[in-house]
Amino acid sequence: MLIDRGQENIGKWQETVNEVEEAIIRRHREAAREEMRQAYEEVDRKIGGEMLATGRYVDKGYVRRRIITAVGIVGIRVKRLKRKGRAGSLYPILTAGRVDTISGPARKRCIQAAVGQSYAESQKTLETLAGMTISRMGIWKVVQEAGRAELRRCEQDRKAMFERGEIPEGCKSSQEKAVIEVDGILIGARPEVVESQEVAGRRRMEVKVGVVFCGVHQQSQGRRRTVGRSIHAQISTTEEFAESWYVHCLKHGIDEQTSVHMLGDGAPWIQTVRRETFPESRYTLDLCHLRRNARAVLTERQYGDFSRRIWSGSGTEMIAYIRALRPSDRLHRKELDTFQQYLESNREGLVYRPGKLNGSGVVEKIVDILVARRMKRRGMSWSKEGANNIIALRALSLNRESILWDSRLPSPTF
Repeated sequence: MLIDRGQENIGKWQETVNEVEEAIIRRHREAAREEMRQAYEEVDRKIGGEMLATGRYVDKGYVRRRIITAVGIVGIRVKRLKRKGRAGSLYPILTAGRVDTISGPARKRCIQAAVGQSYAESQKTLETLAGMTISRMGIWKVVQEAGRAELRRCEQDRKAMFERGEIPEGCKSSQEKAVIEVDGILIGARPEVVESQEVAGRRRMEVKVGVVFCGVHQQSQGRRRTVGRSIHAQISTTEEFAESWYVHCLKHGIDEQTSVHMLGDGAPWIQTVRRETFPESRYTLDLCHLRRNARAVLTERQYGDFSRRIWSGSGTEMIAYIRALRPSDRLHRKELDTFQQYLESNREGLVYRPGKLNGSGVVEKIVDILVARRMKRRGMSWSKEGANNIIALRALSLNRESILWDSRLPSPTF
């Protein structure tokens, strides 16, 4: 009985403490909003005074305006000015001061929330954690604007390199060695997207993803982390991706002087990217994809014989073995022919070394984190522009995290 009563009292005290905490948070937000109101209005008065002092404007009193901030909506009184001889009104802090109706910190929080979850979930998160009242469409507009700005920056670098022959600004010094992994993933596309394709009854478009890293840090037994990692991704043609990917690598010190090891799953567009960017790189066909494709067409005994040839040092024995197999029927012959073509088109990459990097697991994990977790949820479909904007911001966020992590690590090794 005493134990039950004690637990009941503990529960009451916990509830009381929670209520006190919520009350303190509300008071702090209210105080912050009041301080911000005063600051905004003071800036407005100063700008308005300077404009009136020129003699070109007429004071038409005050109007009420709302600004969405990181602690909620702030209502302010701003001056309304009219330029002599012209129609329309001007508001000093909003027009001349170029202060947006959504503050900078509020925009930053919108982007931080929306790059990791849906716009509806972001709206709830911002309301609960920051007291921000902003619509889903408001969050969407902030994200689209920020994404377009990042894409414009990347496009300017690409055009500078391939149209004007200029080296992009901010390039790092040449890296001695680097690993590049490239992969793609399909996401749901809106019906109007021209670049989409019909897959399993739904419109899909492919996100091309590239990751480069310059070393590996052994965190613990069986656990390693890439060092100097940088990500680039977009929905575009193979040529556009190859150019923008090359510029991205160049800015991170990956150039003709770098010894590059490139891995991929054997898709034709990945081979094209390699030829267009780092044709002298050493290429490896992802071992997991090779084994998966082999299992799909070979019997258990045939697969065992084929696996032993993987470590022979070249793809010649693997291709010869598949060519010599007797098919069980016409369909099997067709499957074997397709697999043989797959091997021949990736012949250069059929060189595997025990204990060395033979798989593209890094980019597959990045594809999951960067694209799948945000953009492949049930019922989601995307426009090309909307998807590219989100991808650009998520890649930017992951790259910043990688830079912060690298600063804490010793020199990398392969």
